[in-house]
Amino acid sequence: YEKSRVLCGRTIYGLRPSLRKSLPDITNRAVLISSARKFIERFGAQAPLQAARRAEELLFFGDYQGRTRWQLIHREINKLLDEP
Repeated sequence: YEKSRVLCGRTIYGLRPSLRKSLPDITNRAVLISSARKFIERFGAQAPLQAARRAEELLFFGDYQGRTRWQLIHREINKLLDEP
């Protein structure tokens, strides 16, 4: 039995630790940069605020891996927006 929660209109599944091992590496820089670019396309100047909000929502639900991913995406968003 898996627990599910609704966050921003999407269902998030609380996976058992043994199932998390098969998930992709959350620190893959190429994936983080790609995610950050897509987020900037969607939210523009509000992207850093939205990414920080998602990280906090995931923390609220106890998804520490998801929170870490969004913190890393937030960092990449700031780097991309600060580029000349």
